[in-house]
Amino acid sequence: MPGRDDLDEPRPDRRDRTVEFLAMYEPVAPAIFAWARLHVHPPLRRRVDPEDVLQEVSFRAFDRFDRFDPDVASFRSWLFGIAHNVLRESLRNLRGRGESVFGPARGSQIAGFDGFAAEATNVSTRIAREEGFVQFLERLEDLPDEDRRLLIYRGLEGRPHQEVADRLGIGSDAAEKRWQRLRKRLQESGLPAGLLAS
Repeated sequence: MPGRDDLDEPRPDRRDRTVEFLAMYEPVAPAIFAWARLHVHPPLRRRVDPEDVLQEVSFRAFDRFDRFDPDVASFRSWLFGIAHNVLRESLRNLRGRGESVFGPARGSQIAGFDGFAAEATNVSTRIAREEGFVQFLERLEDLPDEDRRLLIYRGLEGRPHQEVADRLGIGSDAAEKRWQRLRKRLQESGLPAGLLAS
């Protein structure tokens, strides 16, 4: 019977899973962080920190990684589905005592988590502390509401123009043209590489 120390050390297959997940996750993580920051307005950030949202998304996605099917959805849209659930749950479960809206740490319940937690935390912290990126996000918060929604739906989540148009109550051509203009303005104002869906 393995001892507790044997369980804490990542097995090679767990390490491979961590490496594979992080290779797919890291390019999308800044978009998830930006998305969370645009959804959680400043007065709420004392209780729902976008960095905590990003970290919770990474934990849940890693826990469910074996269920990800690239034939059903892109990794980006799969992650955003998890992010929607995490944010909805966190806003619904706001607590008055100032503790994490995600409850106690549950890392020990996730297979292979011990080898993953430190790396996921490093990704979240690096993104949240990158000064140029955070300054860019602060400028995004000043966008008019319709531009913010367009950025969230099309730019970050990568939804098709028709779906974005339906959500905004405009025509598909109008959504596409508005997106092209907004994307150009964002690029001119220092858009970080890889932030937007292709």
